Amino acid sequence: MTPGFIRTRYQKDYEKVEGWTKEAEASIKEFDDLTSILDEQEKKWGQLLKNGYFGRPVYGFDELRDQIKKKDFTKARTRMEDLSKMIDAAYALLSRRDYLKDRLHTLLDNVSRDPELDRYADKEQIQIINEKLNSIQLEDAEKGISELGTRIAIGKSVQLEKKQLNSRLEDLKKRWRAINEKGIADYPFVLEKHISVLLDSGDTKGSKLNLDQFEKDLLVEEEKSVKIENIKKAFFTLNNQRDQLIQVGSIDERYTYQGDIYEAIKNNRIGPAEELIEKNRTILNEIKRLGEEFAELKERWNDETSSRGRTDRYRDEPLIHESLQKGDIKYAQELMDRFEKKVMELEAETATKGTSDTKEVFISYATEDKNVAFAVCHALEQKKIRCWIAPRDVLPGENYGKAIIGAINTSQIMVLIFSSNSNYSQQVLREVERAVSKGIVIVPLRIEEVLPSDEFEYFISSSHWLDAITKPFEEHVNKLTNSVVSLLDMIHKNGK
Repeated sequence: MTPGFIRTRYQKDYEKVEGWTKEAEASIKEFDDLTSILDEQEKKWGQLLKNGYFGRPVYGFDELRDQIKKKDFTKARTRMEDLSKMIDAAYALLSRRDYLKDRLHTLLDNVSRDPELDRYADKEQIQIINEKLNSIQLEDAEKGISELGTRIAIGKSVQLEKKQLNSRLEDLKKRWRAINEKGIADYPFVLEKHISVLLDSGDTKGSKLNLDQFEKDLLVEEEKSVKIENIKKAFFTLNNQRDQLIQVGSIDERYTYQGDIYEAIKNNRIGPAEELIEKNRTILNEIKRLGEEFAELKERWNDETSSRGRTDRYRDEPLIHESLQKGDIKYAQELMDRFEKKVMELEAETATKGTSDTKEVFISYATEDKNVAFAVCHALEQKKIRCWIAPRDVLPGENYGKAIIGAINTSQIMVLIFSSNSNYSQQVLREVERAVSKGIVIVPLRIEEVLPSDEFEYFISSSHWLDAITKPFEEHVNKLTNSVVSLLDMIHKNGK
């Protein structure tokens, strides 16, 4: 045999052997791969069983190993893929179960931290949920956990509201105690106890309704408390005013209502206390006003009597003083009017006996401003300035209008007491109009913050105004007096 023949003959056998070898190697590799995968799956399955999974594999592991050994690789691989899917699904179930367990644990942890939530956690339901979790009945377990979570959330909301209501109750209790300590109202123990019982039972709706009533009653008493405090302050101010009048002898403490007011405040009788305080304030203010007028009249009386070389006092002075001390305003006013009339008669006599019938200053005023007008007249006459003022200088039986016109015509200066009263007085307007027509200098003394009407502005817009709005009034009167003196000096120098 030739070498070529030998190569040709055995080449085919060689190729067959080589093919068999490759098939064997591929089979061994497939065997090893499938065995390795099966080992891994069996390991995962064991882990599943340790974690509480109690199902059975879709195919037995021994059965699959036999198939691998028999080299039924295709069938073994298909079945192993099914097994792998089953294991993955089992792991997903366990993962979901662990998630649900964590949810349940979180809920129960909240309950353990707040014993008040225990009433919202049903022990029997929790046991059923745990059984469902252990048996991998996850749909039922999740539904139970959701229901439990809802109840606990409601419980938390109720507890939060309950806490807020308790805080509100404590705040209201403090305010109630403050009212009670002041003796304004009795503490509502019964209502407070009822609210506490409702809160302990978790009845937040009923608690809120009763708390609203608790607060409503409190607000009424607090408003009363504020009124009483204001009354006490007014009473304190009134006492100071009374003490000042007592010190100067203007009033006798026996004839005030302090004791009645004190009793009304002590017994929380707000209405009567307010009425008594207002009545007492009115009396004291009137006494103060009349006392100041009385002092002014006595000063004018003394000026007139001393100029006559007399030192006697007005006969009714003791009666006026006594009526003021007793707070008999009406009688004191009557006596004062008689006293003023007598003083004006003396002043009229003095004016009639002057060195000349001609008056230098005419004083124009509204009747409501009589006291201011006569105070200005008195100040000017103290400076030896002859003044004409109605009704003092209207002679008995003389025509009133004629007397005024004559006095304006012979005057050199008109002092206008300007106020809201004179601003709308037609009599005063006519007097001003007459003075302007005669070229008489007008000196307006404004005693109120008021602008002149159009008619007045027409006549006195060019005049130099003097204001006597702020206190003390005497300073403004002194300034007016000095201005009148200067104007008269100028008029005399000019030969008018």
